[in-house]
Order: sequence, then C-alpha cells, then structure tokens
Amino acid sequence: MRTIKFFFAVAIATVAKAQWGGGGASAGQRLTVGNGQTQHKGVADGYSYEIWLDNTGGSGSMTLGSGATFKAEWNASVNRGNLLARRGLDFGSQKKGKPITATLIGYTATYRQTGSASGNSRLCVYGWFQNRGVQGVPLVEYYIIEDWVDWVPDAQGRMVTIDGAQYKIFQMDHTGPTINGGSETFKQYFSVRQQKRTSGHITVSDHFKEWAKQGWGIGNLYEVALNAEGWQSSGIADVTKLDVYTTQKGSNPAPTSTGTVPSSSAGGSTANGKKFTVGNGQNQHKGVNDGFSYEIWLDNTGGNGSMTLGSGATFKAEWNAAVNRGNFLARRGLDFGSQKKANRFDYIGLDYAATYKQTASASGNSRLCVYGWFQNRGLNGVPLVEYYIIEDWVDWVPDAQGKMVTIDGAQYKIFQMDHTGPTINGGSETFKQYFSVRQQKRTSGHITVSDHFKEWAKQGWGIGNLYEVALNAEGWQSSGVADVTLLDVYTTPKGSSPATSAAPRTTTRTTTRTKSLPTNYNKCSARITAQGYKCCSDPNCVVYYTDEDGTWGVENNDWCGCGVEQCSSKITSQGYKCCSDPNCVVFYTDDDGKWGVENNDWCGCGF
Repeated sequence: MRTIKFFFAVAIATVAKAQWGGGGASAGQRLTVGNGQTQHKGVADGYSYEIWLDNTGGSGSMTLGSGATFKAEWNASVNRGNLLARRGLDFGSQKKGKPITATLIGYTATYRQTGSASGNSRLCVYGWFQNRGVQGVPLVEYYIIEDWVDWVPDAQGRMVTIDGAQYKIFQMDHTGPTINGGSETFKQYFSVRQQKRTSGHITVSDHFKEWAKQGWGIGNLYEVALNAEGWQSSGIADVTKLDVYTTQKGSNPAPTSTGTVPSSSAGGSTANGKKFTVGNGQNQHKGVNDGFSYEIWLDNTGGNGSMTLGSGATFKAEWNAAVNRGNFLARRGLDFGSQKKANRFDYIGLDYAATYKQTASASGNSRLCVYGWFQNRGLNGVPLVEYYIIEDWVDWVPDAQGKMVTIDGAQYKIFQMDHTGPTINGGSETFKQYFSVRQQKRTSGHITVSDHFKEWAKQGWGIGNLYEVALNAEGWQSSGVADVTLLDVYTTPKGSSPATSAAPRTTTRTTTRTKSLPTNYNKCSARITAQGYKCCSDPNCVVYYTDEDGTWGVENNDWCGCGVEQCSSKITSQGYKCCSDPNCVVFYTDDDGKWGVENNDWCGCGF
C-alpha cells in the first residue's frame, strides 16, 4: 500500500468554511471570502488550495505561501458560521484508496482560536473518498484531527496506534454539502489524536488501513490536504511548513520540475476557456487545470501560436511556425514528476478524439502523438529518454531500423534514435528518443500506453521513472490546427471491478482454507502475471532482472516470472508478510490477493 505523508508547520487561529471561486493563484496572493464570495480554489506551486465560507455570514482570507504553505484568518463567530482553508494534493478520484498506497504529510503550524460564539475549531488532515455505485463503498468525508479548541467530534470507537501515537477512530453519519454538489447524507470517518499537537509527521495511508480493518468502505481518493476549520469562531492558522507526498522520504526523491523544453515563463493553474499565446518573446506557458497538466511551447526561432483550455484535459491548439527551424508544441495529460516507475508497467490508458490538420508548410511537417520523458539519473542502463507514440502525421514521420509489434490490435513500428537538443533538465544534451509509429493513421481511439513501455523494455531499452503522459500536437516549420474534443488519461482500466473493503470479524462467517502447497510448487509473482506475462516453465530459470514486481527470466524471447512466492507480491509490496501457516484462513479477497490474519495484522494467505 502506498503511504501518504503530511509534513506541515502552521500558525492557526480558528477557521470557518469557505466556498470556492475558480481559477489559479500564485505565492503571495491573498484570497478573501465574504460579502457574497464564498469560495476560491485552484492549484499553485503544484498543490491544490481551497478557502470556503458558508453563506450564513462572516469573512475570511487565505494567503498562499511557497510550496504548500498558507496562512488563513477567519471571522465566522456568527450563528452556523463555518469556514475552512486547506492545501494539499488533489487526485480527482484517480487514486485508489484501496489498495492503500503510501501517502504522507509533514507539517509545522501555529494555530489559535481568537473568538467564539459557542463554537470551535480544528487543525486536521481532510479529504473525500467515493466510488459511485459500488456496493459497500459509500461517499466519505474523512478527518485526521491533530489539534482543536473547545470541541472535537466523538463517538463509540476504538484506540489504535499510528506513527507511535494513540488515535481514536470512529465514524458518523452526516447530512450536508458534498463534493457532488447539493446536500446529501454521507459517512464521516474520524481519527482523533489523543495528545494534541501542531507539528509532526502523519502517515495518512496508515489511517486508511486502520479504517479498512474495521470493514469501513474505502473508495477512490479525491484529496489529501491540511485543513484549518472553524465553526462559529474566529482564528488564525499560519502553516509555515507543509509537505504532502506519495513516496517515502529518503527513497530517492526525484526533481520536481518537469517540462519538455526550456521555459521562459510558466503559468500556474488557470480556468477553462483561457487562451494562452506564444510569440514575440513569450515562448512557453505550463501548469495544471482540471487535474491535467498543460504546456504550450514555441522555439525562439520565430512564429506564433495559441492553446485554449477546455474542460477536463481537452484543448485546442493553433500554430503558425512556417519559418526556418520553427517548432511548436501543445499538449495535455498527467504529470508524474518522475515519481511513477514506468519499469513496473502499471496500467496507463489514454482515450482521445481530435480534428487535426496542417494548413501550411515551409518544407516542414507535423504530428499528433502521445509524448513524455523517462529518467533515472545516474542509474546504469537507464538513459534520459524522450518518447513518442505517433498516431497521425503530415508530410514526414521519423523512421529507422526497428521491429513491428501489435498493440491494441494495431501495428506499430518501434525504433530508437539519438538526438541532441533541449531537455527537461535545462540546456542541451544528447539523449535517446523511443518511437512507436502507428502504421494506419488515425485521429481518435484508445491507447494502452503502458503496453508500449513493455514492448520497448523487451528490446532491452532502458525504462526510467516516468515524468509525463500527454497528448501532443507538434509542428515543425509548419502551420496548423489541432482541436482535441475528447481526452482522458487514466491509471486504472475502465470497467475493472474495484475492490471493496472488508476486515476480519469475530461474527460467524463462511471462510475458505487454502490447499497445502507441495514443496516443489512453482508460483511466480502475481504482479508479473497480471501484466500478461507467464511464469517461467523452468523451475531453475535464470534471473535477468529484479524490480518491485518480482524476479524476471526470459523464455522464447519474452519476459517471464522467475521464482517462487508463498503469497501475492501485491500484498508483500505493501509491507505485509505472507502468513506463516500454509493452511491459513482466508478472511478477505480483493484485487491484491487473498488476505489472512496473524498477530492481529493482515498477511498474505496463498494464491
């Protein structure tokens, strides 16, 4: 399970809830609510922000600092006055809370309540889960409460130890506004720290694990944020340190900057319908909007262009770069900031529909493609790589000696080249380019991007950490238009059955027992077979490569799983052990495998 940690420093007085206004902001900007303005939200410096005020009255402000830091001030000491201000990571429901992967927070805060009309306030981690229509997975608003003044929610529950501290966990039903709009009845999950504090480390995902052990439904995760909230109160929260991350600190952090080309200026988040232009000395805009990254870039050799953002990941690009060495690109997708390991080949899908045409050329060309970068700095055999999955083109497309492969039922030619030019590291250097060129052009369809990564890896090409997956319209010495009316990039296969949460219970329940495995039983990693590879037939297979999915061998010029496991590696990779009893009782089965219980903790129970 992936861990989410929060690291924050905050000075807080009590905060009331605010309502959102659209758009993005930048460090140093002060956002105010009151007098009919109930909300601001967006993304700045890579972190989401929101300030919200109930329309019952009062006022408040949120000043954005660098990174995820912020300062909130509120005056909601009125009847049913409510304000909140928060910053963190917004996953837009694309992150699965179960399997529970690492999510962490580090923080430091000054927090105080300065006034109250029989009210209260709290400093907490906050967010929502939801899998619409999935049985046993309700809409959930969750709180991990670190500090509070005057009152904190309480109900019958259980004490658990997380990060070395005692938390009381319980749930309640609540009726009120939700992320779906309007008002409805939903679940609230609580972890309340028994010793208050305003700084420290929180392994957020460990709270999700404890809630799941109680049988509480864990849906897809919308958000992990540090939240200052006030009810019928006034206060201040000054969050001077806040870090929310999904990779353990000290585990090879990667550079946070991404991008495709050297930038002259970069934008933060923006609003749908915003039109960005390049030319006359302005050569780049990039940022995040509606949960998807965007970038428009023009080489400083001349020309001009524009990019208009639509809802979701859609966009329209127009360019006029029919000049000597004129080069333009516009793209949208998901930016992983090198934190996603592409050599694990976890699922990445992309659906698109576009109208694309080249309107002029000065001996140039253009293309419509999936685009991004790999890099593991200093890792032997894993070069810096710019990659292209080319779906359509005009006048010319790269070509070299390669191999034909079938992906998504279509023929692609795969090959690689060396190239010298601008990179994501800044400046110019020589790097690898990997290509998959579709043999029958098209401007709409589905692309299993991760299957291209697999095919490249089979050729022995180094696959590093993944920076980006984006749909890209690019023109070289040409002019044209690309109107992308459908674009979705996602990391969970559509139509798959999400796992529901359950937990061992002492009540009567039908259980199954695994069969005793023979001593010569050869079962390879489930994370390898889940990718479509087979276990090696030779029990004495040679291990060519080891990663987090397991140990890899080669048979018939293809990868295979090489090794014996006693339980699913999708379970052990989350920090759980295989059950020591080969006849363990299966309490719960999900997409990760079969789960048993030993020493009051989960364990993997066979296959």
